[in-house]
Amino acid sequence: MAKSRIIKELANSEVTISTALKRTKVLLQELDNQEILNWVNHEIEGYPKGEGVPEYRMITGELRGTYFKGSMASHMTYNNVPLPLGKMPEDTKRDFLIRPITEGIEALIETIEQMDKGATFAFVVPADLYPIIAHFNNDPFMIIVSAKVELSSVCSTSSPLKLACEY
Repeated sequence: MAKSRIIKELANSEVTISTALKRTKVLLQELDNQEILNWVNHEIEGYPKGEGVPEYRMITGELRGTYFKGSMASHMTYNNVPLPLGKMPEDTKRDFLIRPITEGIEALIETIEQMDKGATFAFVVPADLYPIIAHFNNDPFMIIVSAKVELSSVCSTSSPLKLACEY
């Protein structure tokens, strides 16, 4: 495929993002710039564990879960509700709620399409972190049964819609 045609298709958005990245990779071979080539490869194939993830791939989520409140004799059960973060320090909130998205572009697009159809994309919070959440709520009667960080397809930390996604 002629270089000018590839550039024209990229400039006019005539191809999918995945195809555009693959064609960009072909064009980049001539530049001999390993940093840009690594970025394109990571976007296509996914970011390996331990590799830095760009800011636009950091997604803000909402902490949701199931918990009991009260005593064993008299308690209320809250199912799949936003879990309060209480007086949790801001940096700890960010650690809980902001997640890197490391999947390759095709998997990411498929996930977003599924989310648009009503599917949820979530990270399970390990059970050993439940006491930390309850501690910052200063509620000895809060017993967390399950927790997850549910992500939104529009809540990138660099998204213009970020204000609607804040924690």
